Amino acid sequence: MSGSGSILDLSRVREVCAGSWVVPPTGDYGAARGAAIDSREIEAEQIFFAHRGEQTDGHRFVGAAFRAGASLCVIDDPDALDRDALAGDAMSSGPILRVADVRGAMVRLARARRDAMRHATVIGVTGSSGKTTTVRMIDGVLSRRLRGWASRKSHNNTLGVCLTILNAPANGDYLVSEVGTSAPGEIAALRDILRPDIGVITSIGRAHVEGLGSIEAIAAEKADLARELDPNGLALVTGGCAALDRALASHSIAARMLRVGTGEDADVRIGGITMDGGGVRFLVGDAPFAAPAIGAHNAINGTFAVAIGRAMGLDDDEIRAGLLEGEPPAMRLQVERIGGVTVLNDAYNANPDSMLAAIETLEQFEHAGRRVCVLGDMLELGAMSTSAHREIGERIARGSIERAVLVGPAMKDAYEAQRSSSVDATHHAERASLDATALELRDGDLVLVKGSRGMRMERVVESLRDRVASGLRIETRAPLRRPA
Repeated sequence: MSGSGSILDLSRVREVCAGSWVVPPTGDYGAARGAAIDSREIEAEQIFFAHRGEQTDGHRFVGAAFRAGASLCVIDDPDALDRDALAGDAMSSGPILRVADVRGAMVRLARARRDAMRHATVIGVTGSSGKTTTVRMIDGVLSRRLRGWASRKSHNNTLGVCLTILNAPANGDYLVSEVGTSAPGEIAALRDILRPDIGVITSIGRAHVEGLGSIEAIAAEKADLARELDPNGLALVTGGCAALDRALASHSIAARMLRVGTGEDADVRIGGITMDGGGVRFLVGDAPFAAPAIGAHNAINGTFAVAIGRAMGLDDDEIRAGLLEGEPPAMRLQVERIGGVTVLNDAYNANPDSMLAAIETLEQFEHAGRRVCVLGDMLELGAMSTSAHREIGERIARGSIERAVLVGPAMKDAYEAQRSSSVDATHHAERASLDATALELRDGDLVLVKGSRGMRMERVVESLRDRVASGLRIETRAPLRRPA
């Protein structure tokens, strides 16, 4: 990543970011090796951008960033620095660059870095769900032969896309970045920073409908990723979605476009989907593939990776190996054995469509014991919230789930919708009132845990782990019966 004239040479960073030295470098300016906004995640020689967030101010952690090995800290408010921490010792200090706005400087540097990527194929991935999994699958496939970089965690906002670009190798063959949105115009803004050669739209669903307004608006926002693709580029989009088809048609996409799906309209056709505890198996045309991610929807995510691998010159054997070696992201239908139960930890996030897909996966998973769901509120649904939560309750009522634990004020609607069924269901207004005992689980249960990010449903899984670690057994009492 280093080298004379590199965008990340500290002298170039100052120039691109339009900054002035508060503490200039000593001796040879040298070059940085990427960027970070969390002092706890700094790697040696990275630039620390002292971003001011909702919860904390990065200016307070400049000393910690230097101690962790930062080569440069970028700030916009010298008065917010912790002077005592910086004065502690030589390890707590280093070059400090003042800019007008940390976020804006980071965007300018990422744009310049992207301009310098003359040989890498840049891939942007958006969608209402499946973004992180699809990015991991694409990276797993391409890394079999090529050198590149992909989004870490769910880096899909402005700062996340900038971090992905700034941490990519200088001479890589590819870069894969998530692109997210919760309001109109965000996809276009991120697209203009990333400037992808390949755009992927994994799905259109009812995520962030409160901010975007409708399925039509969601489809239009997601379609923005493909708008400025070069005529030599490639758009891979989910098939079978009329709203997306209309949005794409209105944009007059110049790039070659392929629809991926199971329907008749698919240019890349998926079939033969089967699932077991090890993951999902599927056919792309007549060619078999498998991925270590459960859920039929992951066959679609995997097929995006297959299509990109083929487009970038990999053969099917390399693609198969890459899919199988890919590590699924945490808390996305992650299978975990805790004491006597098997947990499908899908706690990272939720919207109505991903919730229905997770319930489908729970019911299709090969298992001899009870099927239990522990579901938290789906947030950011606006006026759709009541009907969406009732839809989940109705789906529980007509399926094979035997016990449902519904958590949060909005899930009261799901609870009411399934009350006439034979499901053993309970409702908890707050997640804090729910511990492992209240789940009323039995040895042998298969348990799905899912909810929106704000519900922090992973803490239910943590409570279950803690109970087992303390030597206590899972509850084995008979389920409660509703009066006839």
